[in-house]
Amino acid sequence: MRGFTIIGLVVALLIVALLALFLLKSTTVSTPESTESPLERARILECKMKLKAIRDELRIYNLEHGHFPRSLDEIRSDCRCPVTGVEYRYDPKTGQVWCPDHPGR
Repeated sequence: MRGFTIIGLVVALLIVALLALFLLKSTTVSTPESTESPLERARILECKMKLKAIRDELRIYNLEHGHFPRSLDEIRSDCRCPVTGVEYRYDPKTGQVWCPDHPGR
């Protein structure tokens, strides 16, 4: 009689279990290291993208005028974090802009 051996079935089940584990781990939304919900992470990403756009605008302004603007209002009217609504911090000497609520992002 031909069929599957117990060792063959165990190996096949082990492979399926490992594949399922990798699939579940890669599709989970929140990891133990990150307690932020997907909506919070999306808003933080929106903040990062807005900061990048402001930094690009500052570089262009600096290239055109030879200096950075005295305030962010000279290049953009809305300079607030989309997550918390706090106004971005800006150093006109260096042209650095950052979100006080999301440092290092």
